[in-house]
Amino acid sequence: MLHTAGRAMIGVPQYAVYLWNRYYDPKMSKSDAAALVEYLIFETATQDPKVGGPINIAEITSDNGYHELSEKEVDNIRKANDSQSLKLRGFFFAGR
Repeated sequence: MLHTAGRAMIGVPQYAVYLWNRYYDPKMSKSDAAALVEYLIFETATQDPKVGGPINIAEITSDNGYHELSEKEVDNIRKANDSQSLKLRGFFFAGR
């Protein structure tokens, strides 16, 4: 799904589009953007059985061209996102 903001989402993008609009900030770092992208894909897979499998993330810049993150880098992002998701879940149940 092509956006005028310079990003594209393919497949089943409705969840990812919503979450992107909710959490993206143009001032975020590349590593924060990669974490958000992994989160968008992972969350979409939890909601739609047509989505799933290994997550691949690539960075495309005008100065460095195309760079694909390693499987280990993506796995580290997933683990950090899991930790953040637990904190978010706890926020809604704190003190109840």
